[in-house]
Amino acid sequence: MIGKLLAISVLSWLVLGALFLGYPTLQRLSKIRDQLHWTITIPAYFGFAVGLLADIIFNATWGSVIFRSPPKELTFTERVQRYADNGDARALRWAARINMIDPEHIKL
Repeated sequence: MIGKLLAISVLSWLVLGALFLGYPTLQRLSKIRDQLHWTITIPAYFGFAVGLLADIIFNATWGSVIFRSPPKELTFTERVQRYADNGDARALRWAARINMIDPEHIKL
């Protein structure tokens, strides 16, 4: 029983990590969407929706643990931006991590 729970937990983290890294890629694609063929655009929009959902779930769960408060914003990015604007050290560290993956995603 514990082995199955551990396996599900690890798999969930891997999927969440893949979504977290895939989201910035889709953000970059959205900047050139006029140049993309529909065969790439449709899956990209689906991926964007899945990534947004993962961001919302992460914000509601681990975001609440990280910042020790319930969310006021829909996405983790918006929450990090608000805390970073107020000079919160945890938010600044998260902003740096996120900006390493997707430059200028969080405005500092």
